[in-house]
Amino acid sequence: MKKLGGFTMIELLIVLTIMGLIMSLVAPLSIKAINRSDAKMELVEVKNWLRNRSNKAFLQQRDYLVVLDKHSGTVYQGDTEVESKQLKYLQFPKQEITLNRFGMISVDNITTQYLDQTLQIELQGNDAP
Repeated sequence: MKKLGGFTMIELLIVLTIMGLIMSLVAPLSIKAINRSDAKMELVEVKNWLRNRSNKAFLQQRDYLVVLDKHSGTVYQGDTEVESKQLKYLQFPKQEITLNRFGMISVDNITTQYLDQTLQIELQGNDAP
């Protein structure tokens, strides 16, 4: 048997096979955890996007309509599209949110889905501990 740095070829093959099996088990779990983390980050982005748009409504003294549908959110002032946001992980049933000139959001929370899980985004609460 040929020696390679103190190991035989068979020992090296066994070690590589075991490492391959471990990687085939760990890799999908890692990817799933990363996607879940990205979805949570996108959830926070949507929440902050709506709050920032609400602040702009107050500062500009204008009313806005936000339409969330599937993987996008669109802001309208009257019939004019002002801004849109594309989402990768979250999917929304069609929802309309009014942001009035006083900076008030017409709903307390919105519903979204990630994979088979329904999530609620609370818009009115304070995030500070």
